[in-house]
Amino acid sequence: MKKSKCDVVYVYKQQKNEEELRYSIRSVCKNFSHRNIYIICDKRPRWANENLKCVLVENKKDKYYDVNNKLIKACNTEDISDNFWLFNDDFFILKEMYDNQKNYFEGLLEDKLELLEQRKNVDSNYFERLAFLENYCFTTYKKPPLNFELHRPFRYNKQLLKEVLSTDIKCAGRNSLYGAYTEGNPNTAKVSYGHDYKIYGLNDKIDITKDVVSTSNLAFIGHAGRIIKQMFPERSIYEN
Repeated sequence: MKKSKCDVVYVYKQQKNEEELRYSIRSVCKNFSHRNIYIICDKRPRWANENLKCVLVENKKDKYYDVNNKLIKACNTEDISDNFWLFNDDFFILKEMYDNQKNYFEGLLEDKLELLEQRKNVDSNYFERLAFLENYCFTTYKKPPLNFELHRPFRYNKQLLKEVLSTDIKCAGRNSLYGAYTEGNPNTAKVSYGHDYKIYGLNDKIDITKDVVSTSNLAFIGHAGRIIKQMFPERSIYEN
């Protein structure tokens, strides 16, 4: 599915199993309005042909710095559209989506932090970086930041994203920082309240009535992954 002026951009670090990325791209081709698909990575996926536009950049050890560095590369790549949709390799588009899509938030960032605090085995590094961001945004913008950390596509404006990343804030929650920085700016996407839909367990069921779903590595090799593969059996134009 094309019919758009916006590109889709994946920030990617190569993995042993690249099937999530393959099926994510298949779902984009079928259901998500876009112009081109770019992948910002250190190496072209093994199954990808020359139709998939790869922008090569060296991996960084720190995963947050790695993503920021690759996003800066995307912003500095002239051929990528001024506004683009950022995807993760575990996002799957289950229904047709067009250019009128919004950036979605789910409550306040402080609410997400409270929920994370109640869970066991939370990544302490992620929690601390997210808490730092919540405090930074509140102090800088004088209001509680919204939680844009949903597992779904997020539209960025290249110039505005470069401005956000130039602050070199070492935090998690890049979408939420961008949302706080750009609030009210006419060059960014409209926002709306929404819900996250991430599947984690091996036997967790997938709700195919949703527009976007995201899987953990475990979920993708389980029930949810089997359903996704059945939904998108045909090769995309980006595959050998």
